[in-house]
Amino acid sequence: MGVATLVKSSLGKNRTDIVKQLTLVLYFICLALLSIYGAHIYWLVYWERRDAKRKQQKPRDDRTAWPMVTIQLPLYNEPAVAARLIDAVVAFDYPKDRLEFQVLDDSDDETPDVIRERVAVHRRNGIDIVHIRRSVRTGYKAGALAHGLTQARGEFIAVFDADNVPQPSFIKELIDEFDDPNVGMAQARWDHLNVNRTLLSRAQAMYLDGHFFIEQKGRNAAGVFLNFNGTAGIWRKTAIESSGGWLADTLTEDLDLSYRAQMRGWRLVYRPDVAVPSELPNDVRAFKLQQYRWARGTVQTARKTLPLLWRGSFPIKTKLAATLHLTTKFIAILMVAMTVLLVPALWYRWDSWVLKFAVVDCPLFVLATGSMSIFYHRVQKVTGRSEQGLWWRMPLLMSVGIGLTITNSGAVLDGLFGGAGTFQRTPKLGVVGEKIARLGSSLPFQPSALLELLSGLYALCAIAVALIEGVWVAVPFLITFMVGYLYLGWQGLIASWRSGSKLAD
Repeated sequence: MGVATLVKSSLGKNRTDIVKQLTLVLYFICLALLSIYGAHIYWLVYWERRDAKRKQQKPRDDRTAWPMVTIQLPLYNEPAVAARLIDAVVAFDYPKDRLEFQVLDDSDDETPDVIRERVAVHRRNGIDIVHIRRSVRTGYKAGALAHGLTQARGEFIAVFDADNVPQPSFIKELIDEFDDPNVGMAQARWDHLNVNRTLLSRAQAMYLDGHFFIEQKGRNAAGVFLNFNGTAGIWRKTAIESSGGWLADTLTEDLDLSYRAQMRGWRLVYRPDVAVPSELPNDVRAFKLQQYRWARGTVQTARKTLPLLWRGSFPIKTKLAATLHLTTKFIAILMVAMTVLLVPALWYRWDSWVLKFAVVDCPLFVLATGSMSIFYHRVQKVTGRSEQGLWWRMPLLMSVGIGLTITNSGAVLDGLFGGAGTFQRTPKLGVVGEKIARLGSSLPFQPSALLELLSGLYALCAIAVALIEGVWVAVPFLITFMVGYLYLGWQGLIASWRSGSKLAD
């Protein structure tokens, strides 16, 4: 009996050791991969800072001939903002005989009535504007753009989403970029109409400003591939056509075309000095819907593009930057894995607390948390916004990003193993300043809210374990997990309750 007991005890101890070692190995793998993406953030900040003193060229008014530009406005069920967009673009400071406007309307609600009224008014004033309707919404936004392109007379194509309010100087600001015959697209920066409306809108603004002020500018300065953001940009028509046109086999037709064009030799340029105001989602469900679409489409584009890119004769810098760009949404899965591993990793911590801190916590802080802190501190500086309040905005932004990992992890898996998917628009509410001009349609309840709440409670358990084990340095990091999951989950439940939504099918 004594021998049997000893053997059983030894086997149990071995199993415990295996579980402990496997947990720590997986934890280290997650940290290592997150550190790679953190190092990439440092790299982008480096290139953005190098480019900070470069002056943008001013628009020329001495042209003897202005190129023909087609303005495409792809709309689907946007009654709150359709008129505002149309009125904004027809006010462009550009020769009217060199502009044509296409309102690409796939709507099945009252939006066509709004569009018809505004189109009729502007046509009476001599504006070349047409209202184009399709009987079937094939290909969603990509299909609408492709359909309009077959009728477009412009040498250049400018695209604007429903919530944009471009300034009159927009076309003249960007058109000079195309004096270089290799330039296929010029992208402007997004600005925000409702940045101070809610905590969520403030977090979104910082997130998008990071993309436009640091990521896009850094990639542009480094000479690697960047992307068209689906709106607020101008394409050379031949660049679209020679790259295969608009395709609907991903949910990010803009990113897909961007990479195909650059792989064909076209150069894309970014103009951070030209800003186009747009609307941030006011409903957390709309925000998550938007992020899901972007995440799934990015992974679809990665799956489609990266094998071709790595087989091509592109510089290794371009290949590595593109790989990190197109796989960045995998961070969501790494963060979910981190959430699951937090409690056992803390419970199975090494006997040497100092060694654990040096090997685990320091790399995480310096390459992941540290890189994000530097990234968004730089965002605040280059946007010209006051740095007052950064101490609470930074944790808020990190918490919201962590909270999104449940939704985005599902999107990543769908992008890897699913089909093209259904393009679901982000509802626009018609923001004027900080007020909502018109309420949008209600959105269905999202079951991910329940998973977020459960993950938040799990993170709370991890905080308790950290306190029991005396790993105090991990507590602030764990709090961001808890707050992010609980905030997005609770906001999703509240939004659904207020709108009377029913559980989605």
